[in-house]
Amino acid sequence: MAASQFHVSKEVAERLVSGKLSRRLRQSAVRHILTGCVRCMDLVRECASPSSLDYSAVLRRLGLSFVVAEGRVQEERKYATQLWPELERQPPEVRVYMSKHLPEFRTWGIYEITLEKVKTLSRNDPLQAVDMAHLAIAIAENIDLELYTEERQADLLGAAYTALGNSKRIAGDLEGAASALNLAETWLNKGSGDPYERANLISIRASLTTDLGQLEDAAEMLFPAIRIAKRLQDERLEGRLLLQQSSTIGFVDPVLALGLAERGVIFTERESPLELTGRYLISYWTNEVGDPEGALSAIEPYRYLFAKFEDVYWTGRLLNLEAQISRMEGQLDKSEFFFRRLVEHFAEADFEFDLALASLDLAEVLAIQGKTAESIKILGELYPVLQHWKLNGDILRAWLTLKEALRLQSIQDTSFRELAMTLRRKWHRKEQA
Repeated sequence: MAASQFHVSKEVAERLVSGKLSRRLRQSAVRHILTGCVRCMDLVRECASPSSLDYSAVLRRLGLSFVVAEGRVQEERKYATQLWPELERQPPEVRVYMSKHLPEFRTWGIYEITLEKVKTLSRNDPLQAVDMAHLAIAIAENIDLELYTEERQADLLGAAYTALGNSKRIAGDLEGAASALNLAETWLNKGSGDPYERANLISIRASLTTDLGQLEDAAEMLFPAIRIAKRLQDERLEGRLLLQQSSTIGFVDPVLALGLAERGVIFTERESPLELTGRYLISYWTNEVGDPEGALSAIEPYRYLFAKFEDVYWTGRLLNLEAQISRMEGQLDKSEFFFRRLVEHFAEADFEFDLALASLDLAEVLAIQGKTAESIKILGELYPVLQHWKLNGDILRAWLTLKEALRLQSIQDTSFRELAMTLRRKWHRKEQA
């Protein structure tokens, strides 16, 4: 019977929480519960927790009905929070050793904290996030199977390998990321069928495909995840995926991207990082379709969010938005000012890809103003750096071709944008042609 047609009876719920249900029926029951069926969720929670504490988020997320039955969820979280500082201050290899040899450091509570740390570290310190993801894998590999069962362990390993894949992706190890995501899929196929983890895996795979420059394919890949979000009636997840689609396809089709961003932001939580993403994209794509006034109107009421979530990433995004809008308005001196700040910002942050794009934008604004020699100088000074980064040969040749066209004053209106798209499509294809 399909999981969507399966409803949990009271007898099945009681046997589920007591661990007496057969593996086949348990898998069907858990998969159905994980689709978000309120009726069955309430029935299982009633059987599992007479005190009526709300464990629905845990049930939906990980299917830990057996933990709820033993009243351990909140206790594990509390205990894990107390233990975490001791584990966190250790070197990575010691953390892994502790998780393997000390039972108190290989619980679901410790795992949950570790996975959350991976997410928070990924953007600004992806190498440390990779270490944390390896710790999450070690915890899941050594978790108590009498309490958590092999099916739950597979869920935990699937989520941990997905986190590892994303961290490796952000760190620039795309081959390692693909390998980790393949392992994540293998483990999730052995698990309970958690739709949230399946949607997350699709999302990270789409991000990896974007990094490889396959923008149209990446946007297409997200549709199954969006269907999962709709089936779960999870508007926040749907909004996040729509915004990811918008970000992915925007430089190919800004009109489509604008529509996706406007749909996605509706589902975001007020004053959240996700709302900031949506407001930024709406403003950016509005400018890209030729409406700088509309772009300013779209972002002005939400400028305070940049300050609220200020970090290297969002500081750069705001500078870029200011520069792009100023350029579209024809205020080239103002645009030049913001692009110069942006180049300095990305150079200090060691954001190589963003530095290359910002330098290209700055060179274009200088060329439009007739400052050709300065534009050529910027392209010339960055070229040896691009060579050092071992970029794809097509990028290097196109960079030199643009520099020479500037020197000969034979530049085309679209030349800078075409090179920017080459950067987006081939940046991570490091082989020299």
